[in-house]
Amino acid sequence: KLQRNRYDIMFHVALPPETKTPIDYSQLHAPTDGATTTMKIPVSDDAPEAPDGFMFYRIKSGDTLVGLAVRFGVSENKIRRYNNSVCFGHRLTHITGKLLLIPVGTGTSLTSEIREQISQAYAEDETQRSQKDDSTEEQKYEEPDENGKYQLKKALMFHANGVDEHRAAYYLGEANWNVRKALNLWREDDKWEKLHTVMTTCQLPAEEAKALLERHHYDVASAIRFWKAEQKKMKKLTKKLKKAKQKAVGTEGGEEGVSNKTTEMYSMKGMRRKINPEKTERLLDGGTKQ
Repeated sequence: KLQRNRYDIMFHVALPPETKTPIDYSQLHAPTDGATTTMKIPVSDDAPEAPDGFMFYRIKSGDTLVGLAVRFGVSENKIRRYNNSVCFGHRLTHITGKLLLIPVGTGTSLTSEIREQISQAYAEDETQRSQKDDSTEEQKYEEPDENGKYQLKKALMFHANGVDEHRAAYYLGEANWNVRKALNLWREDDKWEKLHTVMTTCQLPAEEAKALLERHHYDVASAIRFWKAEQKKMKKLTKKLKKAKQKAVGTEGGEEGVSNKTTEMYSMKGMRRKINPEKTERLLDGGTKQ
């Protein structure tokens, strides 16, 4: 019985009272008029200045869409909306070094003036990057691992429209895994292929085909469409000129025929007038003799 009741005994130990630090209200200060709290936005040092309400951020290796959304305090969809031409995935390795437009103001909107400023900033930055990359174009890179190769091929396939995985691997191998050099090699081959297509389809010499492509920004379909439309116009114009010439020739021939007939009629009338008096005299003479 004692052993059984031993487990029923409970001991209560008093806890020490909780001590709270008293608040000194004399050290609190009232906020000043017009004071507002603003979020501190990180600034990219090597990025150009953007219009009011926006900022440019240069993509670095390892950046992700979620990380940038958290870093700048904007939603992923908002970043995608302002960068829909390059931002199509979670990882941003394929556009490392490019500028990303980040909306940082409330109620920002893209007016025509702001769009023009942003386009100019993109163009100037692309020119500077191309000049900088040209100086290091011959630099040889070590062959990356499989993951690195996949990322490089993805980057080249993004910039080189229509290039599949095998061709991307070929150009990267020829360029010693330099994406910029591989892109230049692809552009040269792409221009040659487009020039050959236009020359074959339109039966044009190289100079005329090149001028036609440059006029249409190397859009083969647009260039061929324009050439065919011009050929149709020329055919219609040639037919109209031919008909007009035939009509003019026919009118001149008809006028000559009418004039010749009129001349013959007048000459015949004159001959009759000349012949009639002689016949009359002979008739008169014959009647006198008889």
